[in-house]
Amino acid sequence: MENLNFLPHIASRILNVPLMVTPQRLEVIVQAIAPRVGLVINKQAMVDLSVPKRYRSEKNEDGIGFIPVYDTLVYRQFGSVQPFSGHMTSYEEIRSWYTEANNDPSIHTILFDLDSPGGEVSGVFDLVDYISSSKQKPVIAFVNESAYSACYAIASAADKIYLPRTGGLGSIGVIALHVDKTLANEKAGLQYTPIFAGAHKNDFSPNQPLSKEAFLVAKEQIDEVYNLFVKTAATNRKTSQKAIRDTEAGIFQGQKAVDIGLADGVKSFSEVIEMIQNNHNKGGKRMSTKVEAQPVDREAAVINQPSQAEIEKIKADAAETAKKEAREAESARIHGIRQACFAVKHLIAFNLMDQFINEGVSLEEANKRIIASLAQKSEETQVNSNVSALSSGQKNSLVENAKKRAAMVTQRGPLI
Repeated sequence: MENLNFLPHIASRILNVPLMVTPQRLEVIVQAIAPRVGLVINKQAMVDLSVPKRYRSEKNEDGIGFIPVYDTLVYRQFGSVQPFSGHMTSYEEIRSWYTEANNDPSIHTILFDLDSPGGEVSGVFDLVDYISSSKQKPVIAFVNESAYSACYAIASAADKIYLPRTGGLGSIGVIALHVDKTLANEKAGLQYTPIFAGAHKNDFSPNQPLSKEAFLVAKEQIDEVYNLFVKTAATNRKTSQKAIRDTEAGIFQGQKAVDIGLADGVKSFSEVIEMIQNNHNKGGKRMSTKVEAQPVDREAAVINQPSQAEIEKIKADAAETAKKEAREAESARIHGIRQACFAVKHLIAFNLMDQFINEGVSLEEANKRIIASLAQKSEETQVNSNVSALSSGQKNSLVENAKKRAAMVTQRGPLI
């Protein structure tokens, strides 16, 4: 009888949290756990939990350390529990294998063998930074035959990325999924009444539709992770963040991946092995496996390093992109201030408009000052007004209307 005690924990790491995985694999994972946590009743969706883990850590090529990065990627494994919906590789395992190969004097080149749709956000960026910052020898990534999302983040830490003609990579994006069980509960005759403290404590309950406020909270988290992903990939691939964003989380195959800068060449697995060995064994000289072996010529081992001219062009392109973004931001600020002042339709706002623009005042600060100026003017008008009450004893309508307009401006907050 299978042990299902771990499934709620798995569900908590899959639902309502940012993931760096392809939508197709996410659907497979959800279908696998759904019948086990009461989301659907579909026996055919059950996946065998006893499938053995695919795993290869042996160094079966002389001097090359293989790091397997296969299937769904997770922060850590669930103890002795076997994976589901395919197989799993944990970031802890990858880090351990990489460290071992990095410190092994018999290894001259590390080769990441990639075949994964991605996985959890937790832990992946720490792993990528660790790989990038601790290299002692050349690191090559081979897409064999997929490196999507979190898997591509790992690949980006390598010195070079190669893929076969049929290999695919990319999906540089973030996704989350909320499951609404309200209809299923209704059919089952169940009604849940949440009792909680803290406005957002029940935001992502599966027993209620996702509220607009909860959606915005989730979207903010997604955007934060996405920005980190874009920055990491752009830094590691020595390109602009705009170039990474322009991929729009698309997936690219073979030469197309090379053309847009996500990979460095189209080669088969055997060609990559031959390339590494030929480059390392220049002149027929092989590296000794003893500790006192000669130091590795890293520049010679990494193929097709960018020239100084290419590096300068990348820097110039990045600088031009930064200038363009700054110009766009300034244009948006000026436009926003003008819109805010025109929306008020008051002489005070018109008089302040040029001052705000010339002083570099932000749109938020401009809104605050406009509101404060209107409120102050309203108070002065109320104190100094010579318009008295009507002889009938009724309140003067002009004074009352002025007070109402001032109150509305004060209460409504930002103007656009």
